[in-house]
Amino acid sequence: MRPMIILLIFIILHTTVAIALQLQLHIIGEPELSSTDIVAVRDERTGQFCSAIQLITDLEGFGYSSDIGVVRVDFSRPGKDMVFLLPEERILEIYHPDYQPLKIILSEIGIQLQPKQVWIIKVSGDKKAIDGIPILIETNTDSVEITIDGTNRGIKQALIVTTGRHEIQLSKPNYETIIDTILVAENNKQFKYIMLIDLVMVFVKGGTFKMGDTFGDGADDEKPVHKVIVSDFYIGKYEVTNAQFCKFLNAKGKQEEDVKSWLDINSFHCFVKKNGDLYVPKSDYENYPVVEVTWYGAKAYCEWAGGRLPTEAEWEYACRGGFQSSHYIYSGSNSIEEVAWYFSNSDGYEHIVGLKKPNELGIYDMSGNVDEWCWDWYDENYYQNSPESNPQGPSSGVERVCRGGCKISYAEGCFAANRHSDKPFDPILSFDIGFRLARSVQ
Repeated sequence: MRPMIILLIFIILHTTVAIALQLQLHIIGEPELSSTDIVAVRDERTGQFCSAIQLITDLEGFGYSSDIGVVRVDFSRPGKDMVFLLPEERILEIYHPDYQPLKIILSEIGIQLQPKQVWIIKVSGDKKAIDGIPILIETNTDSVEITIDGTNRGIKQALIVTTGRHEIQLSKPNYETIIDTILVAENNKQFKYIMLIDLVMVFVKGGTFKMGDTFGDGADDEKPVHKVIVSDFYIGKYEVTNAQFCKFLNAKGKQEEDVKSWLDINSFHCFVKKNGDLYVPKSDYENYPVVEVTWYGAKAYCEWAGGRLPTEAEWEYACRGGFQSSHYIYSGSNSIEEVAWYFSNSDGYEHIVGLKKPNELGIYDMSGNVDEWCWDWYDENYYQNSPESNPQGPSSGVERVCRGGCKISYAEGCFAANRHSDKPFDPILSFDIGFRLARSVQ
């Protein structure tokens, strides 16, 4: 990047943070119409009788402007400035040297000016921090709610706090809450946090559905279309992430069992690495779906997390939206671009879970991104004699079922009915396969 461009970006970012850090003015409560009229004040230019807005505040030193022009301001009563305006005025702007300007569109707060009437507006400002300094809280996702020392500071990343030690909490729906202690000083004003996707489960109400190639354009192993009944169950809102799988590996202290590997950590496609004795996600890949995981690794994780892999029937039922299904060809839409990372838009890479549109049940990425292991052994002819109620797949086989399509799948590979399979023990062949957790209803 050229030096001039770098300098320009720095200036823009610095200016943006500086603006964000400036204190703000706020209207308190609803405007009130005074029961008494003002002394008649005329505009010298037009001869019209004026309206007035009285500003009730605990601050001093305000300035005012308006769209048409302020007629005059009476500053004689501290904390009760009287601003005279023409009745057709639409906008009043309030200025103070310590605060951002406050632009008031009068109609939006219910004010319709009339000659000789007075509207009362109460205004207050953000409190100044004693010995406060600006700090910046950086996160890997937006809309993070920040609480400092028990006080909710909203979703602003740029804040003013006092120097010293502070308790900080960062929270966002569907993410793990972070609680930390920060030490704020002139040479320590920037703090960075990685928000991790939480293990969120979605309840799926059981029901009856038509399983298989309901659109008539699928492969032979999706036929015949047949009636299936599934019981209530839970399934992961998101695919299991690298960060979540690392917690499992660290709890187990290993990456295989009974000579069956769980993960090919040496693969180029794997975004988990060993850091000393700990397994950690590679930088910036915490919330990406784990891949290079074998069926045995997926099964072991699910059991450790108090669940299991979904059956193929459960997976397809959830993919189609369960009892709320709109009968889309993909999971949540007839437009693949809305719901899936696949050959035409992925650039050949997985993406952070949950970025695309969810399906009818609020479940993400059941079409595209990564294929997902299911419990069942694969049999291309299984649908010809599948049990109607809660099918579990064949009793044996060579490959296990995986569903959903992945980053390199064509559109038809992401159909809700499309079936895949792979060897359960070979991580080299699992470079595009992940999984999600399921749990039975007790």
